[in-house]
Amino acid sequence: MLKISCFYSLLLYTIFFSCSNRNTDFKQMKCNTFYCEGEYPVYELNINKDGSVLYNSIAFNKEEKGYYVGCLDSITRNELDEYFKQTNIDNLQAMYDEKEYADHPCSEFVFYMENDEVITTRDCSVSYHVDLLEKLYPIINNIKDSTKWVRKEDL
Repeated sequence: MLKISCFYSLLLYTIFFSCSNRNTDFKQMKCNTFYCEGEYPVYELNINKDGSVLYNSIAFNKEEKGYYVGCLDSITRNELDEYFKQTNIDNLQAMYDEKEYADHPCSEFVFYMENDEVITTRDCSVSYHVDLLEKLYPIINNIKDSTKWVRKEDL
């Protein structure tokens, strides 16, 4: 009986600490895209936990080149929070790439977490999906497309 009790105690302890150590709260997230062959959008997007966003439109975006500020709507903020709750970003690799990736777009994500950990990943993949990022790309595109941007120099 004591062995069974110890086993269950150890099991519960392991489950509790493996779940509680996951990074689910971010302070800031940066998403950058880079030049490649073709007219793919090139930008920097800095998203803060409070919902404020700084957007640097560099090339091939619908906005003119320059810096913009905006604020996430509540639905997008909830989507982002859910992404972090459902995704174990600690499992992200530093790089997802293929040998010759210069001719297609690359994205870099930097996650600044509440526990002061910084997680960086670069995605230059084309022929396979990065499961941990697959749900993040539509959120990023939604932020770019639906946020009401104000040019920084207009403030």
